[in-house]
Amino acid sequence: MKHITALIIALCFATSALANSYGNQQTMDSLENILATKQPKGEELANLYSDLMWGYSRFDIEKSVFYIRKQIALCEKEKIWMPLSEAYRQLGISYLKLGREDSIMYYLDKALQVIDEMEKEEKYSEQNIDDVRSKTYGSIGQYYGITGKYRQATEYFIKALKIFEKQGWKRDEAITHSNIGQNFVLIGNTEEAMKHFKKLKEIGEEIEDYSLVMYGNRSMGSACLAMKEYDNALKYAQEAYRFLENHPEDVQNHTTVSNIMAMAYLEKENSDLEAEKYAVQALELARKTGFMQEKAKSLVVLASVYMKKNDWKKAIALANDALACNAGENEINLKMYELLTKSYSYLHMPDKAAVYFNLFSELQISHSNSEFQQSLAEMLTKYENEKKQLKIEEQQQIIEKHTAERIVFAAGLAAAAIILVLLCCLLRLRKKRNRELAEMNATKDKFFSIISHDLKNPAIAQRNALQQLLDYSDNFDENKRLNYYRELLKSADNQAELLHNLLNWTQLQTGRMPCNPVKFDLSSALRSDIAIIQNLAERKQIDFEVHIPDVAIVFADRNILNIVIRNLLTNAVKFTGESGKITLVIEQTGDKHIVSVTDTGTGMTHKTVQNLFDFNKTHTTLGTLGESGSGLGLIVCKELLEKNNAQLRIESEIGKGSRFWFAIH
Repeated sequence: MKHITALIIALCFATSALANSYGNQQTMDSLENILATKQPKGEELANLYSDLMWGYSRFDIEKSVFYIRKQIALCEKEKIWMPLSEAYRQLGISYLKLGREDSIMYYLDKALQVIDEMEKEEKYSEQNIDDVRSKTYGSIGQYYGITGKYRQATEYFIKALKIFEKQGWKRDEAITHSNIGQNFVLIGNTEEAMKHFKKLKEIGEEIEDYSLVMYGNRSMGSACLAMKEYDNALKYAQEAYRFLENHPEDVQNHTTVSNIMAMAYLEKENSDLEAEKYAVQALELARKTGFMQEKAKSLVVLASVYMKKNDWKKAIALANDALACNAGENEINLKMYELLTKSYSYLHMPDKAAVYFNLFSELQISHSNSEFQQSLAEMLTKYENEKKQLKIEEQQQIIEKHTAERIVFAAGLAAAAIILVLLCCLLRLRKKRNRELAEMNATKDKFFSIISHDLKNPAIAQRNALQQLLDYSDNFDENKRLNYYRELLKSADNQAELLHNLLNWTQLQTGRMPCNPVKFDLSSALRSDIAIIQNLAERKQIDFEVHIPDVAIVFADRNILNIVIRNLLTNAVKFTGESGKITLVIEQTGDKHIVSVTDTGTGMTHKTVQNLFDFNKTHTTLGTLGESGSGLGLIVCKELLEKNNAQLRIESEIGKGSRFWFAIH
């Protein structure tokens, strides 16, 4: 619902001024009286329908849609193309307001089709056509952008931009550069975004529209902040700030720019006082005007300032205030959960620290889902490219074969033997390529099977549990409600674990997970993970023993080893029943450390162990409390260890438990 509301605001931005001019019931009554008494026809009637459509769009969407459809019927009959195009565009936007997202692109496409009809008639000038076409391109761009399809959004913004450049419509050109820049920020390409924000500023200076110049500076300051270029962020924000000092009525931009300056100062040495000054200023402005999101950002900065001062209680209070007024922005919640985790840890309150650490972890996994989707797209693109390459190689082999046959014919019997050998090699190579392609297809199918099955089931379980709570919670006693809450938590844990493993696996497949081995203390690095696993084990009444030395210096990628050991421990908890036992041991043997995770769980057959690392033979298995497992986690562990020159070993016996271990230098 959040992105629908945002999309409505974005798509209707161009119409808001017009709607404000007559968007009230009294004006609408007057227009409807004209419609009833004068009974206009043709273009006069179309214009009246248009006024009613725009007016009602402000406060009665259903009524607006009624007049849009009236206008469409009239314009189609009379072939009045320009208002027909705008009516289709507005109908798409109106259906979006009503929650029918499936209809918006249909009507925006209809608007473009009508514009094509306009080009066939001489009465419409090039400017008329360019005006309605650029509006429609902009609406499509906004729709794609806010629904996360940033590349398609950029494509349509660029189409609109070309029209504005051709017609010399500078202000529209500047606003479109801003839209494209914001798109690149969302994609993560802040360098490309900076180019468009600079162009926005240049056009503002050219046409002496200093509000555009200010917005360009504000946007560049925000982008530099994302790139951690804090001096440049301050430079651009200060330029925007100087303009806003002379325009106190622009409170929203003043609040945002103050927050940018506060966040930039916070990251600079010996600038805590400046950070606090601008954060307090932004907070005061936000409180006066009700900008809750900016208020939350200001509280974030203030909390961080107090944390740097080691005033942990004040930091906690401000962080909780930020969470209370944040309207769901994940970046703010992530920062607050991280800050609360550190603060409660410093105050030696591990229970509260664990609560916020779990919230941080769950939100981070959810937040990284977009990164997972991007990794998935890259992996599938890689798959398609490899498939095309195999096809090209097969065609080249066919050409080589025909060439070889001609040589055989020309060279006679002596060359025939050589050609036969070559043909055999080519056939073997072709079989090998076909086998590789089949394996790639099987891997892809298995991958989608895991996504469709193992991601779907937790979501359905959550939905069913929530439905039961909504429908019958008044009839449930406390124990029954707690059971549903436990089901929801278990389902969320399963989903989070699978998403984490899928993200790690796609990063491995697309080469996005680097291996940077360094010397570090493995015992120290594992302490936070051990605390989390201890909590999981206690939930199932499992005895969790840890036998690790005070210091265990190893040479490996710190992040990768943490992922592997955390996965092995989580897996052990999943497949160990109540009153079972899990043991984590690190012991030194020569120049290596042996890391082992042993459990008294369900165990595996010899055949199951053999198939564990065959992606096409993995299958979903259930833990002792119904936890789902796709087998992907162990495949990720194996591949991650191989990047660190280590091998995952498994010893298991059905009904008695399993031991997973590896040796690391």
